[in-house]
Amino acid sequence: MKVSELIKVGDEIRNSDGAFVSVTQVDVGRCGLLVKGTFPGGTPYEGFARYELPPTEHIRNWNGWAGRAHFVLSSGMKLGVVALPRDDPRDTIEEYDAKWEETLELMRTEVRY
Repeated sequence: MKVSELIKVGDEIRNSDGAFVSVTQVDVGRCGLLVKGTFPGGTPYEGFARYELPPTEHIRNWNGWAGRAHFVLSSGMKLGVVALPRDDPRDTIEEYDAKWEETLELMRTEVRY
């Protein structure tokens, strides 16, 4: 299965708190999938699913991101995900890929010290 087939517009996923999200956009990048959607009531959702990031329970303020957690696909598969603060102006897959590359460098630096 191709990565781009894991999640599609129209799918319903659950975030790590169990809330349902209706997927409205999926962008495939070099480093992950940018998934956008809405919670019931219209509140926006945005998460960056990393290809190698293990799913975890919600961790706030993780390595420069607002949080790290997971979402659950309709198939039951869990994907690790990070998110930027809601007021962050970054909005494109290219910006999320760049942010992830900064995160990798930050983690490498932490390991050295």
